[in-house]
Amino acid sequence: MTSAQTHVETISSLLLQPSSRRSSLPPEYADDDGEYVELSGLAPSTNTSAESLPQYEAVAAGPEASSPSSSSAAAATAGLHATHVFQIETHGHPLIALPSPPKPLPIPVYSVLPTGETGPLAYESLRETRRSGNCVLVQLMGEVACEEAFEVHSKGYHTRAQNIRTRFGTFQWRYASRAERKAIGADSLIVLDVITTVALAGGKQEERRRRVAQLVRNDEFRTEGTRGSTAGNGGRLMMDLRDWADTKGEVQQMEVFVVASCITMLKKEVDRRRMNQMIVIAAGVSGGS
Repeated sequence: MTSAQTHVETISSLLLQPSSRRSSLPPEYADDDGEYVELSGLAPSTNTSAESLPQYEAVAAGPEASSPSSSSAAAATAGLHATHVFQIETHGHPLIALPSPPKPLPIPVYSVLPTGETGPLAYESLRETRRSGNCVLVQLMGEVACEEAFEVHSKGYHTRAQNIRTRFGTFQWRYASRAERKAIGADSLIVLDVITTVALAGGKQEERRRRVAQLVRNDEFRTEGTRGSTAGNGGRLMMDLRDWADTKGEVQQMEVFVVASCITMLKKEVDRRRMNQMIVIAAGVSGGS
């Protein structure tokens, strides 16, 4: 029996000062095993980080919260101390459709106000061409300069979880259990955990997890015009970045990392949906011949 090969993708994170510019577009895929997401800052704008914002849980749950979405927002943050909140808008890929490549449409990421209302545009994911596996995440603030590359490792064909090792720590995007989804009223819940290994007595080790971010999709938060059966559609992205608040620049860099890696997870959903549709079509053609 042969073991399943680990699928590896790379997210190249590049944040530039406003005066910096890339002189060329991202490279095309060399093969089907690598995905490169480039992050770049174009022009300064209002800081979208929640360092200057009140805690979302307190505002959403407070007696003065008058927004219709406040109670839903409070429920959606259950199990997560949300310090940064964004709304990702993308239509993904329907359950019943041809497995054609996605259109090269920008994926906007909006900041979310403490009231739960959508705020200004914070990021935009741009695809070079319809068939290109590369995309550029444009950050609409240019105050952080860094360059990072993150490898995204699939755990195997039996799971959709993805592991990412970075200088900030080891992370895993995973699909939440039914109980976790029910607790916050989500049809779909993708969770980003930071993973630490703790030494125990007797030379044993224990893996511990803490939730850093989650993408919530339900009737209120999923991209308008999409359904629960849609693959790769957008939703409400919530982050808890308190662990990186004491080091200058790390909160903004972590914010970019979470946004980029979340969009990568949505792209993987679309790829899986298209592959399943291709299999169904191929089976139908072979069965009818």
